Amino acid sequence: MSVAIVGSGPAGFYCADMLSKALPRQAIHIFERLPLPFGLVRYGVAPDHPGTKAVTRLFERVMQRPQLRFFGNVALGRDLDLRDLEQAYTVVILATGAGIGQKISCPGVEQAPGICGIDLSAHFNGKPVRPESLPRRAQSICIVGNGNVSLDAARLLAKPEAELLACGVPQALLDWRAGLGLREIHVCGRRGIADTRFSSVELEELTQLADFHPVVDARDVRDVHDQAGTNQDAAAILGRWAGAGNSGRRPIRFHFDQGIEAWRDGALLTRGRDGVPQAIPAQMIVHAIGQRGEAIPGVPFDPESGRIPNVNGLVRGKERTFVAGWAASVAGGQIALSRQSAQALLPAILAHFPEHVVS
Repeated sequence: MSVAIVGSGPAGFYCADMLSKALPRQAIHIFERLPLPFGLVRYGVAPDHPGTKAVTRLFERVMQRPQLRFFGNVALGRDLDLRDLEQAYTVVILATGAGIGQKISCPGVEQAPGICGIDLSAHFNGKPVRPESLPRRAQSICIVGNGNVSLDAARLLAKPEAELLACGVPQALLDWRAGLGLREIHVCGRRGIADTRFSSVELEELTQLADFHPVVDARDVRDVHDQAGTNQDAAAILGRWAGAGNSGRRPIRFHFDQGIEAWRDGALLTRGRDGVPQAIPAQMIVHAIGQRGEAIPGVPFDPESGRIPNVNGLVRGKERTFVAGWAASVAGGQIALSRQSAQALLPAILAHFPEHVVS
């Protein structure tokens, strides 16, 4: 009578927390393909946001419970397959997340030096960087995307070294950043100024940078209250920045309503909704347009959505194998939603242990 959880991010640990309370005498084993636990919280949350990472204190307490065991550096599809787990455990929970960043698609982009926003954050969190992953020089970097991952990337590229060192960012990565010769950062997206997914809190953080400052074109905020979109809080902040004077700091320039057409000769070629083309200097591209799950051998997978097909958390075609968190359907990878996903699964899982549940 035991449970196997594949993945040690928020969804996996919330499942472990709830199940270990309800089934205190049953073994719960967590398998993680990386050597260290906590997934999204360890590698996906920006290192200068320690408050968001504080949930790991709960997860550390969960790991101390006697029936729990953690097996790191064990990958489903490489070291084990799903049939192994289904034969050895009463219930299997797949909480494998969505760790693959998506990239823009346009002519020439394959030749552009670049990285996904989720990978950039992971590197700043101490995940090893392959030498060929990042360019050595880039005076202008363009971040593509209109969400908080874009703002995280801009902040991590712009924040003073001493502040990031205090957050535990590896010195080797800061040396790489210093060697870029970075003069400007661009944040470009297809959404209008009132239709972004920026949070007002993360936008305001850009005003606190010592060496960079945000720049918004006044034309983008014209008639903003008449534009479609619900993110008026972010639009108000962006509008406040429009037409602001030069502070002497390097710019983080925002571009809205841009369709990306190609990358050529160190520039991202875009066209606005008004039909006006522009060339945004981009010697490096940070792709921050979303992320998806990865297919695992032996596990059902929907390539269009990047999710594991399921009905109310029960994996399609299975009787005792469930999926939780982002791998199931939770959009955006929010930690709170992962907890809700684990809570929703609990009754169906406990039904397999009718005589062992402690209320």
